[in-house]
Amino acid sequence: LALCDVRLGNEDSARRFFKRSVQADRRHAHAWQAWGMMEMKGGNYEIAKELFEGGLRNEKRHGALWLTFANMQSRLGKYVSARQLFQDGIEKCTDHVPLYQGWSIMELKLGNYTHAKMLMGEALTLDKTQGSGWLVAATIEKKLGNDGLAGLILKRGVECAPDYVELYIALSEWEIARGRFDEARDILERGLEMDPRHAPLYHSLAELEARVFNLDGLAKLNKRAAEVFNSNALVPPKMSTRALGKKIQMGRAKALKADQLETNADRSNPNQNTKSSYMDPDS
Repeated sequence: LALCDVRLGNEDSARRFFKRSVQADRRHAHAWQAWGMMEMKGGNYEIAKELFEGGLRNEKRHGALWLTFANMQSRLGKYVSARQLFQDGIEKCTDHVPLYQGWSIMELKLGNYTHAKMLMGEALTLDKTQGSGWLVAATIEKKLGNDGLAGLILKRGVECAPDYVELYIALSEWEIARGRFDEARDILERGLEMDPRHAPLYHSLAELEARVFNLDGLAKLNKRAAEVFNSNALVPPKMSTRALGKKIQMGRAKALKADQLETNADRSNPNQNTKSSYMDPDS
């Protein structure tokens, strides 16, 4: 009932039901968490903090409660508190992968790439099927200047989490940056085999065909998308396939120049770190 009231915007009624829930069962971690989240979303951070602390006093082995509390502190800029909550949560819930991921993402945003890499490595060691973790791991390596390793991580992610289609998009972009358009096209097609109704895959493939000015390929792709979505899923209203191709083609020269600069940068740094625990098939 409390959750229904939250969805309906009846916060006063929701508070009464949440209060009854935690009074009836002090270890009802879900109730503490949901109540705290409602207060947090309403900007009542001190009340939310008290609720999260109350929940953790009564139930210390609920990973999602630690994570929600830590994420709130992080969003408020209280990073020391957030780190302590992440650490305490992991000590109590050692196999709760989202805690490692959440902490890693916070450190990534703060520019602490080495620490972020270590945490995401632990998360992926616990569960290699978490596709979002592979995306974050690749982002960390890019920040560290290991762009080649980032691509290898994305490929490993596709192997371990083949149903996480965002990995196909990221890997195709990595290939496009190196001018390997055929490889990128194959990757996006594999993604569409996994999820034929994932619209961003069609958009990415359309942009690729437009970039190489393959108007015939664009037309065929648009036909495929129309059969799936019963509408033109590739182009914005009032823009034809040819117009979309010309629009994207205008930026091709600039993109190619950027690709060349990146290639030159890679060649000038041949000794970059290429080792990572992510890639160990036995870990």
